[in-house]
Amino acid sequence: MSTDESLNAEIFEQLAWAGYLSYWSGPEEGERPSAYIIMLHDTLISGNYLCDDGIAAQSILLGAVEAGFGGCIIHSVNRNKLRELLNLSEQFEIIQVIALGKPKETVLLDEIKNGDFKYWRDENQVHHVPKRSLDEIILEIR
Repeated sequence: MSTDESLNAEIFEQLAWAGYLSYWSGPEEGERPSAYIIMLHDTLISGNYLCDDGIAAQSILLGAVEAGFGGCIIHSVNRNKLRELLNLSEQFEIIQVIALGKPKETVLLDEIKNGDFKYWRDENQVHHVPKRSLDEIILEIR
């Protein structure tokens, strides 16, 4: 985990933010995350981590929101450069990075329309994230 401002600036450069928003290179100075958690897989302990990373990431983000913070799981990472930056041994694989901080933007969950799941920003810079409805993801078994 890093809360160091200068290290965070270097970590930020190794992350790809919002691939569907090609015109947006991520949060601006003063709006960037104040902490990063780099989730690692220790290959000497196990050959895989199955779904544990998702459970851990969700738990971290739920705790962050409860404490008044926002967060984002970032899987698009320059892993080689981040490994060098953090001086990680080869036994560790970078799974993903969780960015944490005080939210500065508004995010709205929208229902998917016409099969379009791409997130977007409106003219007020509100970030819209289309999601499937509960009726679509919950299967009723009789």
